[in-house]
Amino acid sequence: RHQISSLLIGVAAHWIGSLIYILGLSPIPGLNIVPITFTITGLFIIWGLFRYQLFDLVPFARTNLIDIMSEAVLVIDEQMRIVDINLAAQKLFELPHTCIGEDIEFAMAAWPGLTELCQQTTDIHKEILLNQEAPLCVDVRISHFNLPTGQAVGKLIVISNITKRYKAVLTLFEVNEELQKRYDEIAALQAQLKEQAISDALTGLLNRHHLRDTLPKEISRAKRGAYPLTLIMLDIDGFKQVNDIYGHDVGDSMLL
Repeated sequence: RHQISSLLIGVAAHWIGSLIYILGLSPIPGLNIVPITFTITGLFIIWGLFRYQLFDLVPFARTNLIDIMSEAVLVIDEQMRIVDINLAAQKLFELPHTCIGEDIEFAMAAWPGLTELCQQTTDIHKEILLNQEAPLCVDVRISHFNLPTGQAVGKLIVISNITKRYKAVLTLFEVNEELQKRYDEIAALQAQLKEQAISDALTGLLNRHHLRDTLPKEISRAKRGAYPLTLIMLDIDGFKQVNDIYGHDVGDSMLL
């Protein structure tokens, strides 16, 4: 603001002096005050050059810092108009340089999630998914500009494209879900195999493999507890003849 003011005041001094001379309003008749105004203009420009680095720091910073940033940078005023935009933001949101001065809601109508954040009155740091179909996920930082008096004058929006990280996390989540599904299937299969190993497929009763594993433990437990252990064995007389004469289907029905 100070740089622009010094330049405008210097130019205005020359214009005013020239107008006074042309209209014949010079305080000294016949005196051409235009050369004097050139001196005044020069003094204001010199003041701007040395006091506010006119034509020096701002162009250098704008070209060599803002435009080479990989992050998208936008500056908007309190009327939600785009004041400045760097090349990364133009490329990311497919905006022309002529969008400067436009309302951000109009210029970025395709990104309502972002424009909604820009309307907030507090500083924001948030990750948002702008597009689901062709994934576009961004990290948004919004900072407010305030005058020394506390009056808000604008916002700085810095946006980082984190779509690659989002896709990687999404892929990892899908892989974890698939692994969990496989793990559950394996656990169920192991439980089924264990059940089949210790039980009879026909009757569902525990078989001799289970007895061989369980009986020694029960005997040891009975000895430690000093209580008796009873084992009951049942048998069907002539069961082999039933299978041989009537077939295994009848024998199975008899067991059931």
